[in-house]
Amino acid sequence: MEGGLDAFKKKSAPQYSTSDKGGKDVQNGSQVQVKSDSQVGQRNVHNPDDFFIEYRNGTKIYEGEHMGGRRHGQGIMYYSSGEKLYEGEFKNNRMHGTGIQYFHNGTRRYKGDFMGGRRHG
Repeated sequence: MEGGLDAFKKKSAPQYSTSDKGGKDVQNGSQVQVKSDSQVGQRNVHNPDDFFIEYRNGTKIYEGEHMGGRRHGQGIMYYSSGEKLYEGEFKNNRMHGTGIQYFHNGTRRYKGDFMGGRRHG
């Protein structure tokens, strides 16, 4: 998708910081790194609804924008094998808006509109 997530990543230009051994967030500039068993990412202290990366069992499953702790805005969802599953818009944690869905082998499955997590149109 033109612009999209790559443009957002460049615009955000996050600085990484780390969590201490007790799991507390450690600030580096205006960024905070958040770590847990299922998520790691950076949130801007002044705007916590920024770029974020989610992991499940050590495997990246999503990278993109978040709002209120949910997938919202531009993002990429991944199969557990690491290949792209979907790249596009999200709303309220679901595929919603314009996006591209992929098969496991990387070929495009569908390009178009999504609503509530399903192809629409």
